[in-house]
Amino acid sequence: MNLIKSILFSSAFVLLAPFSSTAQVAPELPASFYRSSIINTILNNEGCFGIRVYPALNAKANTLTTMIIGIDKDGKELASDFASKYTYQMFKGVLNGKAAYDPLNSTNARWTCSGYSLGNYPKFVAEFQKSALMDMINGNDGIRLVNTYSESRNNFKASGAKLGGNDFDPSTAAAEGEPCPAMCGNPSDYVSPVN
Repeated sequence: MNLIKSILFSSAFVLLAPFSSTAQVAPELPASFYRSSIINTILNNEGCFGIRVYPALNAKANTLTTMIIGIDKDGKELASDFASKYTYQMFKGVLNGKAAYDPLNSTNARWTCSGYSLGNYPKFVAEFQKSALMDMINGNDGIRLVNTYSESRNNFKASGAKLGGNDFDPSTAAAEGEPCPAMCGNPSDYVSPVN
């Protein structure tokens, strides 16, 4: 973890290649779980069309994870009702039956994405539309996110899930996200790399 922190914080510039849905296979990320209340808070923002999912590095735990944010119909990232300075939600894990998250401002979100990228992993993001997410959380405790590789591209899949103990099992069929940037608006609307 110290190596990651020293790379992140001692570098004046962290250069990232553009996000790409086609590349080498991304490492398998541990499944993530976002409570229905988190998803609803994001989706209830004025103009919210869905969520964008990023692979991320939780530098405190030295683990790969996911980070989400609300987006509008044009793919622009939205401030959320959590507080305007904390718009991104990074999954930390489930302990004693409770899911934990780190709310991140845009600067910290850039660092988590940059930390992931420093592992020379392929950069990719995906989006899920509001209507699909609402169907997934209906009658469930939240959504489960996993990364996948099919048809020569990295992506995320989401499904409704029930939280039981420290596990969260999918209870609906998994739906693939829209791979970005090909179908997700202007890449300049994504979290910016640190520079």
